[in-house]
Amino acid sequence: MSMHKSTRIPRIAARVCESLQCRSRCLTQTDFLWQLLNLMPEFQRASARYRISQNRGWSAAEQHTRRELSHCATRLEEAASRLVAHLRIQPSEAPSFRAILEELLEIDVEFGKVRLDSDANAICVQTEPITLDHIELGRFEIQLHLGAIAAIDESNCLRVLALDPNPCAADELIVHPHVSDDRLCLGDATGPLQAALRQCRFADAFQIAAAVLRTYNDGSPYCTLDVWHGRTCEDCGVVSHDDNSYFCEHCEQHFCDECYSGCVVCHESSCASCLASCEMCDERVCCSCLQSCSHCGESACASCLEEELCQSCLEEVNEEEIEDDEEEIQEQSINQQIGSPGERIHVPSPHNATAATEALSSVV
Repeated sequence: MSMHKSTRIPRIAARVCESLQCRSRCLTQTDFLWQLLNLMPEFQRASARYRISQNRGWSAAEQHTRRELSHCATRLEEAASRLVAHLRIQPSEAPSFRAILEELLEIDVEFGKVRLDSDANAICVQTEPITLDHIELGRFEIQLHLGAIAAIDESNCLRVLALDPNPCAADELIVHPHVSDDRLCLGDATGPLQAALRQCRFADAFQIAAAVLRTYNDGSPYCTLDVWHGRTCEDCGVVSHDDNSYFCEHCEQHFCDECYSGCVVCHESSCASCLASCEMCDERVCCSCLQSCSHCGESACASCLEEELCQSCLEEVNEEEIEDDEEEIQEQSINQQIGSPGERIHVPSPHNATAATEALSSVV
């Protein structure tokens, strides 16, 4: 054992023993109960959002709200576990200096160098750079917080910090599929790690946490690796792989395949917010393809306009033209019947019957 190690590790062991001497119920049962109750409103809101997206058939939103509900349920479960542990577990006698020293020596051999963070009152180790499914996540620092261990606050005993953060596209707090906001989702390893902490088997606790970091469970991640570098839908918030993400040419934002649509006229990709309804056919078109009828001013797509007129106005104009043609034909017919050669009689509009009668009388 080097001289540096022979003095460094015993100093850490002494500090750990000092922190664990007060291993008693630093928090009352009421404190743990209030922590549990304060999480209930957030869980109820997440549950309501999930039910709405499920009832309305919004599959993308349902996927997002299900993950949100799962996260809230996990925090609720942790709070309940803290309360149960505090009710059931009697504070045990603090481990001896020798036992702590042996634990720290084993940790130092396993991880390279164990250190004490005085500000956080935590013993810390670093992992090697971790890569999962070709995604480089970098190194992580695993921290065991002595104050939380002494208080039997098991949910706050462990923290995981990203030293070379490569967060997912959906949330910068998710730096590992199983790490969000410095909290490690242990899954099936929760029980073994809590048992190790209760017995102050710190080497086992670090090894369990490191094993979880080196493993990917696609059944319960905060973010799946297949969309780690995907794009977040600006509408529903779901992260999609680049192959299932679409760019709106108008607002210049990205959307998932369920929130994306397209203009029926120019066929450019567009989000629903940048499309408007044609008042004639109800089709969704972009603002560039939406025009106004020159006669009535109604909005319509190019397919519903002819000569810059909507169908109703076009029919009205055609009817007026037909009436004008009929008047002209009638005028020509009268001139042929009663007019002298070279003489042309103007026939007023049929709407003015009196004027037409006077014109005929003057000729006769």
